Formats: sequence, structure tokens, C-alpha cells
Amino acid sequence: MIQYKDDEWHDCLNRLSDYRDFLEMGFEHLLQDPDRLIYSFVHEVGSVKVGIAGLNSAWSCTDDDKAKLWLGGHWQIQTLGQKIGDADIRIALIHHPINWLTEFEDPTLGPEIERTFDFLLHGHEHQGWINRQNDNIRIAGGAAYDRSDKENGYNIVRLNLDQNTCEVWLRRYENQGGGWVAKNIYEKTNSQGVWLIENALRRIASSKKTSSTEDFQNELNEEFSTDEVKKIADSSKEVEPNSPESRGVFGRRQTLGKLSKQLQKNAILVVYGLGGIGKTDLIRESQHLPEYQTYRYIEVYAYPDTNLRDLYRPIAIAMGNREEDPTIPTNDFGFFDFSKLGDSLKLPTLVHVHRAHHLFAPRLDRDTENFFQALLKHVPNIKLILESRNTPPQHEMFTTLRVTGLDSDSVQQYFETKPLRTKPEVKWSLLQEEAEYIYSRLGGNYKRNNAHPLSLLLLATVADGQQTTPMDVLRNMEGLLWEELEEHLFHELYDTILSDAEKHLLRVCALYREPIPDLHVESLNAHVGTAAFDNLVNRCLLSPDERGENYSLHQIIAELTTKRIDLDSVEFFESHETIAEAWLSRVKHKSRISLPNLLAAGESAYHFTQAGRFDKLDNLSLTLLGQRKLLPVLDGWSNWLFEQKDSRNNRRILELIISIDPQNAKAHNFLGLRIEELTYRGNLEALDHFEIACALVPDHPVNVANLGRCYLARNEPHKFLSYMENMIEFNRRRVMKDNVVIAIYANTLQQVGREEDASKVRQTLIEKKSTHPAFYADEALYQRELKRYSKALEILKNAVRLGIENDYLRSIRADILDTMGDYAAASDLRLTQIKAGSTDAAFYNDQAIQYRNQKQIDKAYSIIDLTYKRGVDDAHTESVLYSIMKAEGDIEKLSHFRQMKIDEFSKRTNYYNEESLYQFQIGNASEGKRILALAEKREVSDKMTESLRNTWLNEKMED
Repeated sequence: MIQYKDDEWHDCLNRLSDYRDFLEMGFEHLLQDPDRLIYSFVHEVGSVKVGIAGLNSAWSCTDDDKAKLWLGGHWQIQTLGQKIGDADIRIALIHHPINWLTEFEDPTLGPEIERTFDFLLHGHEHQGWINRQNDNIRIAGGAAYDRSDKENGYNIVRLNLDQNTCEVWLRRYENQGGGWVAKNIYEKTNSQGVWLIENALRRIASSKKTSSTEDFQNELNEEFSTDEVKKIADSSKEVEPNSPESRGVFGRRQTLGKLSKQLQKNAILVVYGLGGIGKTDLIRESQHLPEYQTYRYIEVYAYPDTNLRDLYRPIAIAMGNREEDPTIPTNDFGFFDFSKLGDSLKLPTLVHVHRAHHLFAPRLDRDTENFFQALLKHVPNIKLILESRNTPPQHEMFTTLRVTGLDSDSVQQYFETKPLRTKPEVKWSLLQEEAEYIYSRLGGNYKRNNAHPLSLLLLATVADGQQTTPMDVLRNMEGLLWEELEEHLFHELYDTILSDAEKHLLRVCALYREPIPDLHVESLNAHVGTAAFDNLVNRCLLSPDERGENYSLHQIIAELTTKRIDLDSVEFFESHETIAEAWLSRVKHKSRISLPNLLAAGESAYHFTQAGRFDKLDNLSLTLLGQRKLLPVLDGWSNWLFEQKDSRNNRRILELIISIDPQNAKAHNFLGLRIEELTYRGNLEALDHFEIACALVPDHPVNVANLGRCYLARNEPHKFLSYMENMIEFNRRRVMKDNVVIAIYANTLQQVGREEDASKVRQTLIEKKSTHPAFYADEALYQRELKRYSKALEILKNAVRLGIENDYLRSIRADILDTMGDYAAASDLRLTQIKAGSTDAAFYNDQAIQYRNQKQIDKAYSIIDLTYKRGVDDAHTESVLYSIMKAEGDIEKLSHFRQMKIDEFSKRTNYYNEESLYQFQIGNASEGKRILALAEKREVSDKMTESLRNTWLNEKMED
């Protein structure tokens, strides 16, 4: 009945409607399952996970129900026990004692509770007493309401992990004196009313017990000390000078302590967590820790295409390198060698790498790993903190620290102290229940992430702008999920608080591709007619770096602002022109051609192009550095950046070349390739440049090959076929002499349904003993599709005879052997290549799949682990790993994996659909609904997503 929530169940629960209404008045965190009124949480205190499960024993009670109550206990205990998972301490809360249950449940539920929970806390009989059943400790609480005919009392429990003891302070209300006193029980408590329980935590792992109760207690004391409570309660009291709170960093002392300990153990630390969770402020605060106050603090920014030079340049300059564009020092063998930097290495340095998740996309490559190792070897006083939005891969070179939001006490302190750093006079005094309400609404109950700091900032900014309170703002936004609430808060800020000039400038700032230099501020203010830039800084929408040289919009704020930009408006074009002029001001009248100056000129050219001011590009080469022969210089820089695999900066240089010389086919072709490297194959912007290159030089095979490959990646083969058929015959003959073009043309024929024509093209060249491997690979795959396995293998043998077999051809041969049922031969071939250190992911993926199909799950996992360890995984590897986990059948492990990927903004729709389905199945409807909303918001939903939503709406399974 309770599991399926039938009509009889709803009749029973309707009797608790007043209680449910009461919970909606500030206790929403207990409404995880409003159709059953049960809940669960896992809180982390220090290094200990505490799981709390709330059981509903009241749904079947009437007046005199002792030994008559039905609980539906097996389902409740099993469901809530699974939700608190691997918590170190597991606590169950229930109103009625177990002996009030019907005889059909009591004998069996007692042992089940003992197996599932360490503590059972209950009331109802209101006799302060403690009873131990094997590994389960049951603590009864007294009444806590006026004129009770039961004993008024309460208790406080302290767990000592090292000593493995539990101390319960029993208190009762003494009516004659009108106050609380110790409750003394003969031979049970001491004179202070403390009931000591020995060997109380037998089920907690020994590592937790020996991890130091002192540390655990210190962390508790730090969070809940009398001084802290007084500070929170008294909103008029100023925070301690030069403290984290004085700099607007709340609730982070414990995490800062962990960060410091981690850095002392390992010089590289990855700090990760959701976007907007407060990672940047936490890391910046680390420089104020006593142990790091003597360190230089350097901020470095990573991008999707960041290379080692981008990482090294600001570090080298901070260490005293005077070159405008420092290069990484190497020894005679080409290995990184920082010993050449001299005395500057002796100064301790703290390096903060923003957006470091781009360095793990999808893994830490070998060059970056060697770079870090060499840096640590030659610079012993350096500490690297890598800030990542995604969970980093495991690596022996670094340790990790996950950052969550603020707890409810820190939320209260945040609003009562200085929520807006530039406006210290703005603060609000909150009751504890109000802080709890804000905490729960802003993500506090979501997967132990706590309240989201960016949401808190938006809430404070809106409340200040509307001259109201944070509580009033949230009450006007009832019914929104916390992620929807964040976006709604931004819209409220934008629509009702920002001035027109501030809105305008915010839209301008969202157009920047790079951090906004301080030198641009005057130009930007002049563009909107007021000092709106400073206002945006005061509202904490624009954040300066540590040195105040550059400003940036938070990524989430930038994304929400971009949605407000009209791409066809006059404002859009004028804003780009203003930005272009600001960048150009850096390089006017400069006499040196350096990479930083060229990149600034490239930004200027980009924004002039976006503004449609092509007339200003004509004289750009003359304006820039006064050079009349700039193009050869730019071409040299582009070639050098290509050798350095610096696609990001190379793109900027190529854009500058094209702005000066729009008829440069080579630059268009190379720019298209760089764009694809930075984004994805088939990118529309890249296609535009490939088309221009072909229009300018139509008989160049490289141009045509890149155009065809791009069309195929976009699943538009008919367009490339039309292009080829409409070419001038002379040009067509010229490009069809190129093997790459022929292979792409054959694939095009196959994709438009002309498979036999495509096969004839390939077989003709194979018979002529072509040495181009693509013909053999594509034809073997085609023959496999026709189930002509012997023919396919013969084609591959021809490649072997010619000495052109590569890993791709070998992986195809193994796949065909698999299809023929010769699993042993296929496995031998793949394992031989794997043992030889192949970098072709197909060998690893296919071998893992074979082990999975053979139910050899451990071997399948070992192959996937080796794939990631060697850094040879591809886009398919993750799908293979997920399929192995499915075959293993651990539903909680699958759920954890899906949630991790969803938190990393995965585009795989099946994660959202399957996790939503799982959450609904375990009774967590609100989480299931949230995940469906995320899929819709991130534009990854499909027909199944819509079907799931409609199904649960029809079944009224909304929270």
C-alpha cells in the first residue's frame, strides 16, 4: 500500500494533512516525499558521513494504538537505508517506539532496524531512557511542550570515535524551580546525568575511528562554538578583521584547513565542484592562510585549447622573466628544464589555475603531466591549485578536494554580516528557521551540495535592489526548483533592479571572448554614458582578478546575459565596434611585433568583423604597429603556433590574417581546421571557411578534401556530391588524382545510397595496389556489411602484403573475426596490440565488450582502466564503461555514475532519462522531476524524455 500509494493509502495520509501543511511553513526539507512523509539526508561532519532517515509511524495511528500500529516498515527501512548509502553513522528517527507496532511487524522489524541503523531516536511515551539491542542504540526523548502530562526533557548525544563511546546528557524540566536540571538514573548515569555507552560504534570502519576524534571535535567546535553562535546571533557585531568573513568568504574555515593539509601533503591539488559553488573565492582565500602569506599568488586561466605556453607565460613573468612572450626552457634532449630560471625559483609561489577542467578534457595529456612534474622537480617551493568544474580523473600526481556550498549556519552568517562585499552596510538578521528555509530553497538538500553561493549572491543583490528581505524575495518564487530559482533570480535582478545603462553594459561585457582589461573600463563607461561598470562591480556581477588588471563575468551570468542580446540590433553592432576600438588602443603606436600585441589586434579584428565594420579592416595592417609588411610576419607566427599545437592563439592570428587579406585561401582553410580542433568536426563556422577556400582555389586537393570531410561530418553527403559533379572538368580531374579526395568521394557515394559505385571506385584502386590505407579499410567495412567476411579479410590481407597495415586496419580485422564467431582469434589479435602499447582505442573498447559479453566483468573493468591510464580513450570508451556497469547490475553504482556525468553537463540523453526513471522508482519524485527539467534546459531531451514526463504526470507522481 505505502509502496504503490493506492487509494487506501491516500485515505490514510489525508489524516496527516495538517502536519503536511505545517511542514510547508519553513520545513520543506522534510517534504522530500510528500505523498509518504518520509525523508533522508546525508551530512558530512569533518570526514564522517552521518545518514539520517525519517520513518512515518503515524499514518495508521488512532487513539489507543499500542501493539496495533502498522508501519510498512520493511519497505520504509529498505528504501531509506539505501538512500543514506554508505554513511558512517546511520540514524533513524521515528515517533512511536517499536513495541507499539502490530505483532505482525514488531518481531521482524527489530532485527532489521538493528542491521540497518546505529541509532533509533523516538518519542511518544516521553520517557528519557536508553536501550541497546546488539549494534543498535535506541534513545527515547521526553516531551517538549508546555503543561505536558509526560516528563518534559531533552538529551544531547556526543560520539567519541577514538574511544568508541557514546555519551548521552539527559536533562529534565524541574517544575518547582522552573528550569532544566540533570536527570540522574541510579547505576545508569553519573551525577551530571551522563549515560555512558561503551563500544558504541562497532560498525564504523576502523579508519574512521582512528582518524582522530580530536580533529573531529575541533571541527565541530569551530563550527558550533559559543563564540560563533554569539557572532551569528548578534547581527550588529562586526566580523574579525582580516578574517575570511571580512573578505566575504563564509563557512569555509574547515574547508580551508583541509585545503592547507592537502597542499602540505602534495604540491598539486585539484579543487572541484559545481559552477558557482565558491571554488574561486575559496582558493583566493588560501593566500591569506598563515602558512602561505609569504607566497606569491599567481592566477592562470585555462581554456578548451589551452597549451603549455599559456600556462607557463604568467608563471614565468611572475618569477622575473622579462621576455614579453616567454618560452618554456628545455635541455639539449628537448625535455622541460626549469633549472635555468635561476634564483627566481627560490621564492615560494602559489599558482591558481582557473577552469582547469579543460586540462582534463578528457584526460591529463602526457606533455602537461611532464610539464607539471618538471616544474615541481625544479621549483620545490611552488604549489599548484587547479580549479575544476568537473570531477577530475584519478591520478597519482595530485590530490583532490570537493567543494560544496554553505551550510545553514553559514547562510545565516552570510546574510547577517556582509553579503555584498562592496556594500558593507547591507545585511539582514535571520531567524534560524529562515536561514534553514533559504538553505533548502537554494540547493541545500541537493546531493549534499549545500546552499549555492552564486544563488545567495543573486538573492542578496535582488533583495537589496528591491529594498526588501531575502525571505520575501523567495516567498514570491514558490514552486521553483533551485536551478530554476537561480535563473529566475537573475531575471528579477535584470528586469527590476539594473538601470538601463547597467543592462546595456552587462550585454556588452557578455560579448567579450577574453577577460576584460582594466584599460577598457573608461571606453565601456563612455559607450553607455555613465559609470555603469563600477556599479556592476559593486553588485558583484563583474569580478576583478587578484591584481585588479582584468575583470570577468561568471560563466553562468554570462550565459544568462547572452540570452538577452538581440543579434540583429544596432546595439549589437555598436557594442562590438566599441570593444574592437578598446582592443586596438593597446597596439596603436607600438613599435614591437609580439604575440600579445598581435593577439590584441586579433581581438580587435574579430570584433570589427562582428560589427560589420569591414572598412576599418582595410587599414588595420597600417594602424597595427605601423608595419606595411605585416602578413609575412603573421604567417610565420601562425606556422610557429601550429608547431606548438597552440590552436587557440593560432585561431586569433588566422582571423587577423583574414581580416587583412580576405582572399587568403590558405588562411581560410587553416582557420577552418583550427575551429574544428577547438569545437567539433562539422562545425558550421569551419564549413564557411572551407567553402571560401574552395571558391578561391577550387583545384587544390587539400581544400576539397577538407570541404568533403566537413560535409560528411555534418551528415550532408549530397551537398559534397553536388559540389563534385558541378566542378569544372579540369579542376575535377586535378583533385581526383589525390587519394584522400578519392576516398572521401567514395564514402560520399556510399552515404547517398550508391554503395556499388563506391565499392567499384575503391576496388579499382586496390587492384592497382594503391598504398592508401583508407581504401582497404572502407572496402573491408563495406564487405562486412554485406556479410562477405572472407572477401573482407582478403582485402585486409592485401594491405598486409603491401606493408601498409595500421592499427585501424587491425581493429577492423578483429571486429570481422568477432562477427564470424572466431572470438579467440579476435581476442588474441586485440590483446597482442594492447600489450604492444597500441594507442587505438578500438582495441581496448572491443576487448572490454567481449569480456563483458562473456560475463568476465573484472577483466572488462581492467581493460577500461588501462585505457584511461594510457590516455587512449575516445568518445566510445565511456559508453563501453557504462555498459559494463549495467552488466554488473549494481543499480546504486549506476545511479552514482549517471549523477556524476549529469553534474558534468553530459550531453548523453540516456543518463538523464535513466536516472530520472530510477529516482521515481525509489520514491524520490522531486529528484526525478529535477533531472527531467535539466534535460530540457540543456537541450538533451528526446521523445523518451517527453514520454517519461507525460507518464508521471498522468500517474500524479509529482512531488
